[in-house]
Amino acid sequence: MVPHSLNLAYSDGDSQVLWRDSERVFHRGWRLDDEGKRRAVLLVAPAADHPSRSNLDRLTHEYELNANSRAIVTP
Repeated sequence: MVPHSLNLAYSDGDSQVLWRDSERVFHRGWRLDDEGKRRAVLLVAPAADHPSRSNLDRLTHEYELNANSRAIVTP
């Protein structure tokens, strides 16, 4: 499991595990927006302490798909 310290940039320490499988752990974390309001964020991390190269590649690919879809939807 990836240490919770990775979540501190996006959370006040109360991140919640939403779902876990053999490859990934999904957390709900929090961050402050530009106006200082607390906003929920979805954090995805490898489930293994030492993830395989293919697992990291898959996470990278999923992130790139998400980033590309936001660029298409946003004017």
